[in-house]
Amino acid sequence: MKHEIKSSSDLAHAIRAVRKASGIRLDDLSGIVGVSKQTTSNLEYGKDTVFLGTVLRHLEELGTRLYAYISDPKAMQQLLKLSSGDPDAVERITAALDKPPTQIQPTGFHLVMEDLAKTAAPATTEPAPQPKPRNG
Repeated sequence: MKHEIKSSSDLAHAIRAVRKASGIRLDDLSGIVGVSKQTTSNLEYGKDTVFLGTVLRHLEELGTRLYAYISDPKAMQQLLKLSSGDPDAVERITAALDKPPTQIQPTGFHLVMEDLAKTAAPATTEPAPQPKPRNG
């Protein structure tokens, strides 16, 4: 599911919703990420004092990704030159988005929440327990 992020509070609400839906306690997430409980709390309440690297570590631990959609093809090519040096990356990225660079929405950040059911619940091959028949 995609959720457009227009402010730090939008991102904060999304992170908190994913954490709660995953059944992860705030202090447990803080420990996994390696920050204080207060830092994670500040992040979830949209405080602007949390470093971007810390935000990205929280997102990674929650199985959530942050994408920047860039509408200008020249800007996209420049970004790819700076980040990877791979000339074919533009085609692979736009193919993955299933849209040519000129049809990508205006620049903005979108939070893509992965299917929590797949990441939160372990896969099992055992059949589901059957209800016991009632007597009488």
